[in-house]
Amino acid sequence: MKTLIISDFTYPQMGGVEKHIHDLGEALAKHGCEVHVATGVKLSTPMSTSQITYHTIPVQSLSCGVSLPCYSLEVLWLSKLHQTYGFDIVHCHQSYSVLALTGLLWARAAGIPAVLTEHSMARGDVFYEMLLSPIRQCSLALAHQVICVSHECEDNMRSLRHISLQHPVDIIPNIIPSSPRLSDTDVLGGCKKFQNWPPRRLRIAFVQRLVQRKGTDLIGPLVALLAANKVEADVYVAGSGPMEAHLKKLPMYQEGVRLLLLGALPNEEVRLLLSTCHISVIPSYLEAFSMVLVEALQETCIPVASWVGGTSSVYKNVSPWLASRCLCSPSAEELYQCIFNLQQIPQRLLVKELVAASKLACTKYTPDIISKKVYNVYEGLYSQPYPTWLSGILDVWRAEVDYLIFKVWFFIIFTSTTIFHKVYTIAQRFWYRGTRSRSTSLCIQAVQIRPIN
Repeated sequence: MKTLIISDFTYPQMGGVEKHIHDLGEALAKHGCEVHVATGVKLSTPMSTSQITYHTIPVQSLSCGVSLPCYSLEVLWLSKLHQTYGFDIVHCHQSYSVLALTGLLWARAAGIPAVLTEHSMARGDVFYEMLLSPIRQCSLALAHQVICVSHECEDNMRSLRHISLQHPVDIIPNIIPSSPRLSDTDVLGGCKKFQNWPPRRLRIAFVQRLVQRKGTDLIGPLVALLAANKVEADVYVAGSGPMEAHLKKLPMYQEGVRLLLLGALPNEEVRLLLSTCHISVIPSYLEAFSMVLVEALQETCIPVASWVGGTSSVYKNVSPWLASRCLCSPSAEELYQCIFNLQQIPQRLLVKELVAASKLACTKYTPDIISKKVYNVYEGLYSQPYPTWLSGILDVWRAEVDYLIFKVWFFIIFTSTTIFHKVYTIAQRFWYRGTRSRSTSLCIQAVQIRPIN
């Protein structure tokens, strides 16, 4: 089965969605899929591996990594790729990716089954979200199947984004492979940092994109609270983003608390950081599925997290005991209170629960388990009747869209894309036949002029 994954969020950019796409591609290859990834990112180095082939579509990208839509250019490149490789399934990731939404449009026009995996949640009051919402509503009407990474993500789609989905949604979380160096012995060894609990000096990690919705604005007030309460701590911040300049203005040392900005780190170094820290703080205001929470548990680092979105359900599924003590509202005061309360728990009890949570986290979201669920979705779609562009027109017309003018505009775009793809395909076939007939004629002529011995 030939699979085309489409998203703006791919390697070499660093983030949860990017890592999931790469891990999923490699895992699907083990199921016999031929995996291709189409992205608008300008690749600085060749990213293709023996399992995945990356293709770059030359679109204009914004600073946040999202491409500006230019439908004719994307459709031309996707049609060219399909003509070369003949894809069986198109899998788009992240509805914030305009390239992914364009991929849904093109896939239905080309008659290819299309899947979209949603990794995010919306606040509903952001200008960009309000602008993208009607385009997303129309585009998702063309998806044959939608996958959400958590039940909270699905609820957010239906309530805040007002998306009416025609098919049941599959809940499939992100892939989070355990570190290759981890074993039962390593898990117990990782708890050596808790031998003297509470420690004389806490090690606290923030691993996240430095944007407002991830709670970056809470780092400063939390560090100030730690200093005001005479807590000695090293606070490590790993990540990059628009609010990095804001963090650089904070004092790097105050009352026994050191703040260290590490910038963006590869996943291996993030894992190493978590393995040396006691606590990982996850103060997000919005989170569909917290990958760093599971990674922290795998590395025997206690997550203190805000309960919003899918974070709460993920934590409770892995360790209800820790979740009851480490989930709170996204505020500096409550995050500090959780850190303080953790230091009052007896060391033996804390280590026992942490080891159990770490072992479960290492086995719950493995590439084999998650990729098998995704592959089953592919097989279900592949066995269904061939999708037509006419059914796509009907689906767009039946979709619930906030503004009628967007539905009319999208209807025109979809019809134009279908016509363009059909004309391009026919023209390519005639060109191929003409080239083949000319090469055959040259071969015949070459045979005729050879002397007969």
